[in-house]
Amino acid sequence: LHRGERARLHDERGVGAELIEVFREQGVITTLVTAGRAFEATGTRSYTIDPANPEHFRRLWTAVGGDGKDRPRVVHLWNLDTPGDSSMDTMTLDSAVECGISAVVHMVQALVGAGVSHRALWIVTQAAMSVDSAGRALTARHVTFAQAPVWGLGRTIALEHPDLWGGLIDVAHEDPRSAARVLARELMSATDEDQVALTNDGRYVARLVRRGRAAMVNEPPNLRSDATYLVTVGVGALGLHVPQWLGPFGPRPSLRTRPHSALDVSLRTPICPLGGRRAGSP
Repeated sequence: LHRGERARLHDERGVGAELIEVFREQGVITTLVTAGRAFEATGTRSYTIDPANPEHFRRLWTAVGGDGKDRPRVVHLWNLDTPGDSSMDTMTLDSAVECGISAVVHMVQALVGAGVSHRALWIVTQAAMSVDSAGRALTARHVTFAQAPVWGLGRTIALEHPDLWGGLIDVAHEDPRSAARVLARELMSATDEDQVALTNDGRYVARLVRRGRAAMVNEPPNLRSDATYLVTVGVGALGLHVPQWLGPFGPRPSLRTRPHSALDVSLRTPICPLGGRRAGSP
C-alpha cells in the first residue's frame, strides 16, 4: 500500500477500525466494508455487502475501484471474526466458511472479472499458523482451525492468479491496536513475501531450507509411541515399506487399503508383526 491508494477491510474485533486510523496517519485512503445481507452505501467510503452474494463484490469493486487509476488494494479481515475452537458449532463454522472462504472466492472472481493485474488482495488471519518461538518446528497448539483453510485457498490463488495476489498474513497479537500497527507495517513494506506470520517474537516467513543428507539419516522422526498412524496408501511396495519403517520408532501403524481390496497372507506377513492392524478391523 502507498499513499493515496485505498484499502477495504473490516472485522468485529476492532483490528479493522484501528488499521484505518493507522492508515489515515500515513495518508492512505480507506474504504470500510462490513458483512450484512444487502448491498448498501452506509456512508462516505463505507459499504455493507452480503458475503454470499458474488454480485455484491462486483458492484463493490466497481464503486471503489472506479477506473482503476488508483490501483486499490483489498485487505480481507473477516477471518478474524471466527470464534475459537472451544465455542465452534455447525452454525458458527458455516458462518466462518461464508465470510472466510466463500467471500475470498467471490472477491477473486470480481478482481479477475475487472481485469486487475496488480497486487490487490491480502488475507489476514489470527492464530491460523503457529510457529515455535525458537523456529524449530510448527505445532498445532493454539491454532484456530476454522481460519486455517483460507491459507490453503490463498496458496491456490497465488498459483492461479499471481498477477493480483498480495499475500497471507497471520497476526498473533490479541490487542487490536498492536495487531493493527504490525499489520500496517507489513502491508506498507516493499517486501515480496506472500506468507508471513507476525508474532510477539518477531516476523516469520515461509522458507524451504536445504538439509544435509547426514541430518536426514541420523535424526529420528518426531513420532509418538502411544499414537496410531494411518497409512493411506495402496498395497504396493511403498505401502508395505512405510509401516515397516515406522515400526522401530514405536508408533502402532494402521494400514488402509484401496476400496474393496483384500490383504492376502503374503501382504499381512510384513505388517502384523509390527503391531499394526488393517483399518476397520477389530
